[in-house]
Amino acid sequence: MSEPACLVPSGDWTGEAATWKADEQALYWVDIQRFLIHRYDPASRSTCSWLFDEPPTALGLTTRPDTLVVALASKVILWQPSNDARVDFARPEERADCRLNDGRPDPAGSFWVGSMQNNVAEDGTSVKMTDTAAGSLYRIGGDGRSHL
Repeated sequence: MSEPACLVPSGDWTGEAATWKADEQALYWVDIQRFLIHRYDPASRSTCSWLFDEPPTALGLTTRPDTLVVALASKVILWQPSNDARVDFARPEERADCRLNDGRPDPAGSFWVGSMQNNVAEDGTSVKMTDTAAGSLYRIGGDGRSHL
């Protein structure tokens, strides 16, 4: 058995949401606190990164060509990595002190995403949480409507 090895020394602060995109044979993941999404191509051993204006917290596959669903701190977008097109899709969380967190698509085509008290400052540093019970779970349908 081989030993684990670091393939991408990306320096992530909070790397999460690893998602394999089979049609590209590539791995995507987020770095919440540095506002980045990364893509690793094992065949070429290359990594690409995209910067966002706010923390990306989760991502998932869609049935749309070249499109991922991405939860950002304040909203859910549809994102095309090939041209970096970003389209607002849903804004389920209304509380200003909360941000979206972990999420995944389900087999029926909805995107489930939770929210929590925001613990990431505008510069990416950590903010102390005071209300650990804050947050909700949302189901976002294929039409972009949010359901609590």
